[in-house]
Amino acid sequence: MMKNVNDKEYERELEKARAEYKDLMERGAEDVGDEDDFDELMKELYTDEELSEFDLRARFLDAILKAYDENMGISRERLVEITVEFLENLKIKEPALA
Repeated sequence: MMKNVNDKEYERELEKARAEYKDLMERGAEDVGDEDDFDELMKELYTDEELSEFDLRARFLDAILKAYDENMGISRERLVEITVEFLENLKIKEPALA
């Protein structure tokens, strides 16, 4: 089955975002810049609906990480990978925040 052009473009953008995220995590928080500047940039680039979805995903990941226990038999890093993959594949049919 041939993938849609939009699917291929999405996959390319997703890989770029993952690489940028990895770079950011390696450099540390001091290179991120002012949080207010970042918030303003996000508002310029994304719709209110997209920002709400990002917020929902961030809160979900935060809740998962707070619940993490070393006795789970999985590393924290792997739990993050699994959770992020789950969130990327999550298809919300109804608005999450009405």
